[in-house]
Formats: sequence, C-alpha cells, structure tokens
Amino acid sequence: MPRLLSSLFALAVAFPFLLLGCDPGDADDSAEAASDAAVEECGEDAEPDAAPTADHDPSDATATREAARHAAAEAAGTLDEHPDHMPDDGPWMRSYGAYVVDRDTGEVIVSKKADRPRTMASIAKLMGALAFLSTEPDLDAEVSITRQDVYTPSFTKSPLQTYSRYRARDLLWHALLESDNRAISALARSTGLTGEEFGARMNEIAADIGLVQSTFVEPTGINGDNRTTPYEAGVLLEACLADPLLGEILAHERHEFPRLDRARTHVAHSSNMLMRMDHWKVVGSKTGYTCLAGSCLVMVAEVEGRTLRMSFMG
Repeated sequence: MPRLLSSLFALAVAFPFLLLGCDPGDADDSAEAASDAAVEECGEDAEPDAAPTADHDPSDATATREAARHAAAEAAGTLDEHPDHMPDDGPWMRSYGAYVVDRDTGEVIVSKKADRPRTMASIAKLMGALAFLSTEPDLDAEVSITRQDVYTPSFTKSPLQTYSRYRARDLLWHALLESDNRAISALARSTGLTGEEFGARMNEIAADIGLVQSTFVEPTGINGDNRTTPYEAGVLLEACLADPLLGEILAHERHEFPRLDRARTHVAHSSNMLMRMDHWKVVGSKTGYTCLAGSCLVMVAEVEGRTLRMSFMG
C-alpha cells in the first residue's frame, strides 16, 4: 500500500505540471488560453498553476453543502455517501477534489470532496461523444469544419482549418485524443440537433447512467456550467470504456487520419502524457484544463499491480 499511495500522490502533485509544462498545442487544447476571452475569464494576473487552498475553490459553487447521496450505493445497501478519506501516510494532495477506487475490489483508496460538483473542462467531451453516438451517425460520413466550430469562446488552437473535411470517425478520435474543440463541435452540429437539444441529449444520457449531480450544457467543456463530481467523472469514463469504439479510442496514444479535401494527413496524440510512459499501463483516460476548472484527469490504469479508477479535479 505505501508504494501504491506514493505512486498515486506523485501523480496528483505532478499532473498539473505535466499538462501545463508541455506545448498546449500538443496537450488538451483548452489549456491554450491566449485570447482576450480567456484572459477575461482568468483575470489579468491569474496564475492557473497556483496551488489551491483548502478553503477556496474558484469553481465550487456548493462549498458548504454536505456530501451528496448516490442512488446506486443506497440501492446496494452500501454507504450512501463518500466522506473524505485521505491515508495518514500519504503526502498532501494538490487537487481540490479526487476519488480513487480499486476497480476490482471496490476499495476506496482516496476520497476528497468526491461528491462536490465543480467545473469539469474537457472531461465534458466524454459525454459529448456518448451523445453523438446515441444518434446512430454514419461514422464514414464527411463532416466539415465551419466558422461556427472555429469561433468558440476560447479561440483555442487546432490543426483543423475552416471548411476542411474529415470522416466523422476520425473527428471523434481527434476530439478525444487531442481534446479538440472544433472536432467535437462539428460532430455535435452534424447530428442536426440544435445546441440546446444536444445539451438535453447529454443530460438524458447522464441520467441513464446514474449521474445525479452532473450537468451538461455543451460538449466542448469550455462553458463552466458543465459540472460533475470526481466520483461521477469516473462513472462517466466507465460508460465510455464500455462502448467498443470509445473504449478503443481512449486506450490509444496516437491516431493518424487523412483530410478528405486535400492531400494531407493529421496525427492526433493523447493529451495524457502518461500514455507515453512505459511504466504506466493506461486503460483509458481523458484530460481537461480551463482557467476556471484547473487541470483535470479521469483515468483507469494499472498501478502497482492493481487496476484503479481515479479522478483528479482542479
């Protein structure tokens, strides 16, 4: 257990530096906050990488509420809430909220504000992918990138140029690996649903898979009203891993795909740098970053011989 805890806490402390220390163009695209809109959201003197304090979470609108009850746990006759659980022998954890559980035994290893909803950044793309697939789309259909997809509030970097065309399947890979806002926006638009209707579809699926404290308004994660808890972020990841296509995408580090209107090939790399480290075996993961949400990671991975589902938010 000490080695396991050491590995987990090293991840929790180091991950924000791993994410923010790399080129934002190669990491979660929402980390690229160079626009006036992003500066306005963070503030001129904002320091997204500043360490959090125990009594201040800029994303937590429910700081005084008690831990919420989980219907699934209540029905199973187990504990109906997730009180904070931090091992005595572990170092200080950087994240505002975290939840780590043994996927096989159900043992909760870490629980820190696990039931407190907070902004999730690009973790929302997982639900966007589920909502897109729920419409039973033609994955080989051509989808164009439009101005509507490009001029999102964050103006984040993307290799997908306006009016370029791709297979829907490849945009799904790019949206989840590179966390590309244009890709997931184009996929949502291609369903024929309005933005409001697509958000409603996301919330319908959330209810179906038991996310009782999560709220979704759009699929990119830019909007701070996309909110979930560390516990439910893990449930969302499990729902995606259960889908054959999404499970395949989230387990890969790299995907190469063509641009259909021009002789050009794109390569998408996972925004989770741990996917490129030999001593980690990642089953599936998704990262996220905005100034409001901070760095976020939800992941299933093998650590010290155990398969863990872990969520670190903020």
